[in-house]
Amino acid sequence: MEQISLLAVFAGTAVAVILSLLAGMTLGLGFAADTAREMRERGQDISEPAGEEAFDRAFDEVSGKPDFVFQIMLVSVLSSVVSGAVTALLAPEAPYLNAAIVGAVGVAVGLAGVLVMPNFPRVIAIAGAFATLPATLAGAWVLSLA
Repeated sequence: MEQISLLAVFAGTAVAVILSLLAGMTLGLGFAADTAREMRERGQDISEPAGEEAFDRAFDEVSGKPDFVFQIMLVSVLSSVVSGAVTALLAPEAPYLNAAIVGAVGVAVGLAGVLVMPNFPRVIAIAGAFATLPATLAGAWVLSLA
């Protein structure tokens, strides 16, 4: 247990959370802007309550579309790889052990996220959650090559 670095695990987890939040907000804003533009082109006013409800419904539909799902999954895997590399960098005595802990935290958070994403395809969300561990270990491995 001496090889577990709480600093490395915390930093790796923080990197994963921050990257995922930033990427999720960026993708969400992009898709929201596209949805608003499409609604305006159809003559719908999104500034009124009925328009807001229509916008929410339209955005919910977007969150289940394959291109949105693919982009979210790609960003999630890449953030896991980066978090694994950061963890390995901070815990050179046991990079894979510490990265595996960060990956396990990612799996748990990802599985919990399945509950709060009702329109996201459940099977893909679960697969993405379980992809976190190997992606995090891959980040530690990539760093070991350098």
